[in-house]
Amino acid sequence: MDEEKESKAGPIVEKGIKELSLAIKTMGIYPSDHPAIKASVERLYAIMEGVLEASPELKLGIAQKNLLVDGQFLDKTNEIFRDFALQFHRRGVASITFKKDLNVEELRMFLEVASTEPKMLQKKGGFLRLCQEKKISHIDIVEIDYEKVLGVEEGIGEAAEEGKVRSDEEIWVDLIRSLELYSGLKLGEVEHNFLLHLEEEPDKMVAYLEGVASKGSLGMSNLGGVAVRKTINSIGNYIFKNLPQEKEVHRKKLAEVVSHLNPKLRIQLIDAEIDIEPGQIDVVTEIIPDLSNSVIVEMMTLAVSGEGRVTERLVKLFHKIVPEEERKREIIPLFGDSLADMSGKEDFLYMRRLIENLFLSKPTEEFVSEMYRKALKELNEQISSISGIKEYTDSLNERRIEEQASTVLMDLIRLETESSDYVEIAKNLGKVGMDFLLTGRYEKAKEIIEALIEEAGPEKGRTDGERNACKEALEKLRDIGIVHDLVTALRDWDREKYETIHFILLHMGEIAVVPLLEALGRETDSSLRKKIISVIVGLGEEAIPEIVRRFSDKNWYVVRNMVRILREIGMEKAVRYLNMPLKHEDPRVRKEVVYALSTIGGGEALRLISLMTDDPDGEVRRGAIKYLGVMRNKESVPLLMKLIAQRNPFGHKNYLIISGIEALGEIGAGEAVPGLVRLLRKSTIFARSRNDEVRIAAATALEKIGNDEAMEALARGTKYRRKIVKQMCERLIRKHGVVRSS
Repeated sequence: MDEEKESKAGPIVEKGIKELSLAIKTMGIYPSDHPAIKASVERLYAIMEGVLEASPELKLGIAQKNLLVDGQFLDKTNEIFRDFALQFHRRGVASITFKKDLNVEELRMFLEVASTEPKMLQKKGGFLRLCQEKKISHIDIVEIDYEKVLGVEEGIGEAAEEGKVRSDEEIWVDLIRSLELYSGLKLGEVEHNFLLHLEEEPDKMVAYLEGVASKGSLGMSNLGGVAVRKTINSIGNYIFKNLPQEKEVHRKKLAEVVSHLNPKLRIQLIDAEIDIEPGQIDVVTEIIPDLSNSVIVEMMTLAVSGEGRVTERLVKLFHKIVPEEERKREIIPLFGDSLADMSGKEDFLYMRRLIENLFLSKPTEEFVSEMYRKALKELNEQISSISGIKEYTDSLNERRIEEQASTVLMDLIRLETESSDYVEIAKNLGKVGMDFLLTGRYEKAKEIIEALIEEAGPEKGRTDGERNACKEALEKLRDIGIVHDLVTALRDWDREKYETIHFILLHMGEIAVVPLLEALGRETDSSLRKKIISVIVGLGEEAIPEIVRRFSDKNWYVVRNMVRILREIGMEKAVRYLNMPLKHEDPRVRKEVVYALSTIGGGEALRLISLMTDDPDGEVRRGAIKYLGVMRNKESVPLLMKLIAQRNPFGHKNYLIISGIEALGEIGAGEAVPGLVRLLRKSTIFARSRNDEVRIAAATALEKIGNDEAMEALARGTKYRRKIVKQMCERLIRKHGVVRSS
């Protein structure tokens, strides 16, 4: 076979593919009318226009794990290309051709089809049919023919050669892919015959299944069990539905295959939990009764050997494998003899009695029965000779080993000097970090994220390639599904663990904003709302676009909450967005906007607050005037002086004038003293009590300004006829004297 050629596709083509991948993911996250989707489609369209200007069409060939452009492979190490190829391969697409005159609407509809789940696509007739129904004329789709005897389409399959019949391994891969794609309903003739032949050679099928376990484990062996259970479930459902009259025979054959699996994998397979599609049966549960007693005893004995003890989990698994009481009584003596033989104990009857006490009665759900605890302890004392370092082997469970491995990797990356090894360590650290996130071990994930951030920093003196490897590892940890898990975990975790989740959510960046805001909208617990807001605020500028989009929400309190969060973020660039809710119909929102503007500060904030002094709502006007004082900006003094000078014969505007007076006092505006003195001296025939409020406010402001002119005015005020005003002036002079002397 000729050596595969790597594509020399230009940067704009590669950029287009990456943007296409991102747009499909965006379609899967947001509702169809979301602004993020519109922006993503427009970015992609702009790039595609550039690509199609240089060439009349762009053809992407889809292999299982890579992409081809003009028949040549793109960079095989690029995981974006690999993920993109796998996504379309799972949807049965062999090639995509984008043609000149492609328009935005066609591109958007294509993305909708591409983001549809494979099983839903199949129900609707497939990828090509959906594109045809949407009248997409400038994107050509070629679908994979799963029933062909040859490998993948010529020029598309990574290992394809024209005219070459597939190997057994290739047929197996296509068989599994077809079962996944068609929900166990459809196989080509070659795959069908191959599967029936495999049943007659259990050891060969075992080799393939153990390969599935290895590829599906992602470094975690329990996931290998899940992958194999899914595969056996797909195979069994296909056989039972297509050959119902021979179900009994095939069930026994599949049981024989399971019997030949590695005992540890066999346990993981039986213990694994998978979702069963509607209309399907749980094949593994069906075939367990056909496993022989000796196979079950072998499994359990090796499990004890591996753990160094009998575990509570093993007892529960035994009840799952052998639910029938009569069969339990057949297996228990065999298991007891096997354990006694393995541990070198001569008293077989004593060991058997312990096993019977422990295994014959089903434990409670919580597994707290004293009898079980006692029997378990006694049994493990009997078999302690299995390991001379029992305490250590007890601790070496799968999770513990993974955590120790992550510690070693973090030590290695800090010490590594060979660049190629360093990049590999960074990739492995990222994979381990993802495992920890997927399994809820957030403290360990945080340690890895911190290590990668530290290594990516310029102060470490790493090369650009090494820093980029760390950044790529960090980027791959950003996952919308994990974000949802983290947001859910906020409710249940204590303060220390909350800080861990807070840290990881901040690392997730922009993709965390929507789930956090949605959780905030649902949450009624005030303490949890504060936690969620704290994370959103921590995201800072990344959160602003999504917050601003919610300014158009029909519920006033949602808009008010968004304004509050923007205030806490406190970035001056956020001020320009506050101009939108400044015109909101509900005064409670406008009042919150004024508060936010005063907190953020700056020239634009001052201008907007000044406009609000003319708001139709009195409380909003009062708040705007008050916060002009809080901001202590001299530029607002002319506006405030004009406000306090307005006519107010019956005191109806007292609350506004007093707010203006107080603001001038806070600013310490010396130029306002003459106007304040006029108000202090002013007496009225009507509404004297109301007028006294204004005079007292003026006196207080004069004392705060405290220059000679202001203090002389207060001294004259001690001789006024109105007793309440006179006493206030005396008190303020005494206060000012104390302050000055101190």
